[in-house]
Amino acid sequence: MSGNIPPEDAIFDANYPSYFRSISAVHWTPIKVIAESVKWLESKNAVHILDIGSGVGKFCLYGCVISDLLFTGVEIRKNLVEISNQVAHKLGLSQVNFLCQNITEIEFTPFNAAYFYNPFCEQEAISGQIDDSLTVGMDVLTAYETHVFQQLENAPVGFLFITYGSPHFQPPSCYAVQEILMQNELVFWKRVK
Repeated sequence: MSGNIPPEDAIFDANYPSYFRSISAVHWTPIKVIAESVKWLESKNAVHILDIGSGVGKFCLYGCVISDLLFTGVEIRKNLVEISNQVAHKLGLSQVNFLCQNITEIEFTPFNAAYFYNPFCEQEAISGQIDDSLTVGMDVLTAYETHVFQQLENAPVGFLFITYGSPHFQPPSCYAVQEILMQNELVFWKRVK
């Protein structure tokens, strides 16, 4: 395990195969970020949260461990969805669902909040990809971000949106920052108009 992974992350990451533990610090949400996000979501009476690009499901799964919130993760890679489901079963978590779909196929209407941890970064990275199974490129990145932006625009007033490690993605202007934590990395947004 990498020396830069906090102990609480190493403990939870033990639920995953070794390769996915080894890339946790780069690709999966840290436990402290999940805990802060869940605390904020609960304080705003969120019920059902969409994790955009859920990877191995860490945000959703740990969110279920510490709360009664409902989570749905959407991930394009079938193997990551399978791992997410295996860990959910192992931990006995029932308030979580993982979809193996492209984000452009997902409507945000069933949810009242969404989580965004730079899910499309592999589209522009020259190294550090999870694997080589994706078609990458700026046109794909633009399609993904445009869809998310449009879904956020169509969401009702009160919709909650969390960004982590995503300084280049800004939601529509109808969203206002509610709180910023962790050296500006974790931003809580709410649709206000």
